Amino acid sequence: MDATSRPEPNSWSLAQRAFALLQAMRPHQWIKNLLLFAGLIFSSRFTDLEQAGKVSLAFLAFCILSSGVYLFNDLRDVERDRHHPTKRDRPIASGRLPAQAAGVWMVVCWVVGLGSAFLIDRGLGWVALAYWTLTMGYTLGLKETPILDVALIAMGFVLRAIAGAVTIQVMISPWLIVCTFFLALFLGFAKRRHELVTLGENGSSHREALGDYSQTFLEHLLTMTMTVTIMAYAVYTILSDTAKEHPGLWYTLPFVVYALFRYYYRVERHDAGGAPEKLILQDRHVLVSILLWIACVGWIMAR
Repeated sequence: MDATSRPEPNSWSLAQRAFALLQAMRPHQWIKNLLLFAGLIFSSRFTDLEQAGKVSLAFLAFCILSSGVYLFNDLRDVERDRHHPTKRDRPIASGRLPAQAAGVWMVVCWVVGLGSAFLIDRGLGWVALAYWTLTMGYTLGLKETPILDVALIAMGFVLRAIAGAVTIQVMISPWLIVCTFFLALFLGFAKRRHELVTLGENGSSHREALGDYSQTFLEHLLTMTMTVTIMAYAVYTILSDTAKEHPGLWYTLPFVVYALFRYYYRVERHDAGGAPEKLILQDRHVLVSILLWIACVGWIMAR
């Protein structure tokens, strides 16, 4: 539907507004919160229904909390998004979701998300609060600083992994934290490269930090972060305490290497990477590698 045939906001039904709200909460981004299950899986506690249930509740709390952050981000950047080739179709920027309603639901998400986290586990609550503070700082201006913008996103992934471990009170290997951090950096720099290629000279008008990046610089960063990710994961699967308890964990390394190489191939050759969750689902090579990795890890950890 083009702009001339788009209905007026007041004519939209309650169901349409509800759907617009769901879109603005970005449920497709909730896949990032699956990192909360890392501690459960690598501690071999995924067969413990009580612990699995507790982490599942923590996952829901983070989904609600992160949705509140997405609403805040869209409210803050609404004018800029209206001039973006794809973001202009977002519910708030397009007018399908009134800003006032989005603001109310933003607060509801924050209260429910943080409140639930503290009810599930006090430690989880503090990690959730740290995650909220980090994402707010990013949205309020730190995202305009090159390199720091992606580093803050990567720290958000690390906090997700820590949150899952804290929920069931298990230690998480420093090597797994390093791997998570650099994998998130890799995905973040791939997204910046996609934005730079797609938006071209107008990139800095949509995201200030893009004006300080170059395609060559980002490709160097991608190579470095991918290399460190593979090395950190290799060390984790061979030398960590978890690896000593499950010696076959290093068998999963080829799946990780191939998935990363394939992802970088798509970024380099097809300018992909703007939406990691979509690339993963659409590229059969990456998706099958991840599914095989999950199956292999589950088999090894269950033995």
